[in-house]
Amino acid sequence: MEVLKGLSPERIRFLEILRCIELGFHKALGLTEKEFYNEDFFPLPEDRPNPLAIIPEIITLEDKRLLLDIPTQMSLIEVDGKKGKSYLYLKEHKDLIEIPNRIHWVYEVEDGSRFAVENPLTSSEQETEILKKEKRTPFATIHGIALVRKSPETLKHHHFDLASSCVESGEFPNMYLCGREIQLSVGGIISASSSCAVPSFSSEI
Repeated sequence: MEVLKGLSPERIRFLEILRCIELGFHKALGLTEKEFYNEDFFPLPEDRPNPLAIIPEIITLEDKRLLLDIPTQMSLIEVDGKKGKSYLYLKEHKDLIEIPNRIHWVYEVEDGSRFAVENPLTSSEQETEILKKEKRTPFATIHGIALVRKSPETLKHHHFDLASSCVESGEFPNMYLCGREIQLSVGGIISASSSCAVPSFSSEI
């Protein structure tokens, strides 16, 4: 994952918004570019390493709620022209961590490549335990979508196990390149990538 160093919070926010607008996130929310750019709606990040903007499924404003569910967000992201598609049964999907109902930032993001490269045989459960000891939070589904939105090249290297979400069976969603799609599913496998890993962000507030 490309780490942007030396950029101001204002520049980081601008680049995130530019990418979102390029992919049509504002239109999917029913907003103009000006409304999407409003700092009350899309806040500045803190001056902390490696931030990532998270657009939740439900955004609660003073006068209304905006919805941008997982299948819609998946349909907006792309890697080399390959569009995303969700195969999750959303009635069984849940997050194991709290997701704020506003656009927000997570920090010190790691894409999981240290596991994929250095310890490719570790299981997602083992990686999750390691991360928790390091005071890091594994990605939920919505974080994985955000990372591919920002850094699509990451998914060419390894696929993601999104260990802060699950379905009724207890399995994690995973995201990977398969054929002409970016697929989000549970238990799908996984022909296009040789390794998997759990991305994460700092648990420190």
